[in-house]
Amino acid sequence: AQRVALARTLVRRPSVLLLDEPLAHVGASVASTIRASLIREVRRLGSAVLYVTHDVTEACLVADRIMLLDSGRCLQIDTARMLYAQPSSIEVAHLMGIPNIVSGTVESVDEVRWGTVTYSIPAPHGTKPGDVQISIPPENIHLTPSAPYSVIGRHGQIISASFVRSHMSYDVETEIGTLVVHTPDTSTPFEVGA
Repeated sequence: AQRVALARTLVRRPSVLLLDEPLAHVGASVASTIRASLIREVRRLGSAVLYVTHDVTEACLVADRIMLLDSGRCLQIDTARMLYAQPSSIEVAHLMGIPNIVSGTVESVDEVRWGTVTYSIPAPHGTKPGDVQISIPPENIHLTPSAPYSVIGRHGQIISASFVRSHMSYDVETEIGTLVVHTPDTSTPFEVGA
């Protein structure tokens, strides 16, 4: 039914197309096929599309630019890559699926202090010295295989480990809180308690 409805709409060659949750009640494998066909046809027709979805992964797959809304309020508009790399707020970071939000202090343009350690990381343009909330994607944190294990230069203890198809997901308790870490190595996982 979804395929037929989209085909009927696209055959009219609309210059602007509004799609409200077009894949909401479709199984994952069928949704993938419909999504690929939709993207191909929209590009071929040169139509502008406003695509409404609550699924962030779907938005990242189909959108050139994403507008994140919360209770009717626009939080940020950008490419999926920029929304993930430089969310403008904690709400945007959470909506983009970033679980690690830590408090820190910007000391200069390239220095951020978390607890007792200062890291040399570039701050987004216009960031002023002072207290900040920092989002850290789970794949940007690396566990070292040598004892003691460390997370972003800190010691921690793995309190849970889960196999998630393409990666391992760990919850690591550190002095700055519990951090979620994703590692691509699924063949030699770290053990809980390490």
